[in-house]
Amino acid sequence: MKIKKFICAAALAAMVLGACGSDSSSSSSASSAASSSSSSAASESSSSAEAPAEIDINAVADALKSEVSFAGNMVTANEELAKISLSIPDGSEGAMYIPESEQVADAFGVYKCADDTKAEELVNGINGYINDSKDEMQKYIPEEVPKLDNAIIKKNGNNVVFCITSDNAKAKEVIERFFK
Repeated sequence: MKIKKFICAAALAAMVLGACGSDSSSSSSASSAASSSSSSAASESSSSAEAPAEIDINAVADALKSEVSFAGNMVTANEELAKISLSIPDGSEGAMYIPESEQVADAFGVYKCADDTKAEELVNGINGYINDSKDEMQKYIPEEVPKLDNAIIKKNGNNVVFCITSDNAKAKEVIERFFK
């Protein structure tokens, strides 16, 4: 139990210190660099030629929570922690979900951003979160790294969803049902 608290505290401190030590221009370039180096995370965008459908982000979150297998009971993450962890742009709505008591990589989030540009910023922030999580998990719980290597990120217009789980086939099925 003490090691779980230590890992959580260390991860939170690393995220907070990382966020505090950067200005907006360097954080966006760092996020871009992080997203460039994250070739292992599956990231997809819809064609810009077709108009994205309106997506009920709460329905997507409910479906992921109820249909996909995660390591532990998924609960809504603290809003401020999610904003810092994912670099959520202002004007975005949605939530990040994490396991209630397990120290694992599993997580997912569903967001509607103010516009397509803000959605791209969020995708970059999610890629940064995945890379940072990989670094931490590699040190403390290396068996969780494959989940991060196979993370799903899907953007459709101003909507973004990400999912980190070992149940990727089901997660992709659920996401595709909403993000056509």
